[in-house]
Amino acid sequence: MIYFFLNKNSCRYQKLVTDDPRGTVMNLKKALAEYAFINAFAKKHNVQVLTQEISLCGQMLELLPAKIDQYQKLLNAAATAAEKK
Repeated sequence: MIYFFLNKNSCRYQKLVTDDPRGTVMNLKKALAEYAFINAFAKKHNVQVLTQEISLCGQMLELLPAKIDQYQKLLNAAATAAEKK
């Protein structure tokens, strides 16, 4: 349970927006991995406390992939534009 209180990395990773979209994608993927770990741990150990926080982790697992895809599309569009030059 200490992991939930001490490890706020998933939120930090998610909020780290860099000038480089690749860095942002990398940070979002790290956040997604952290949320997945917390969610899997809670399910595996049938955690009955911090239910709101665990619920939020589940929501982030649903939302973050779309945000990552959005940044990936930006990267792909930029790469395509660079190739045309």
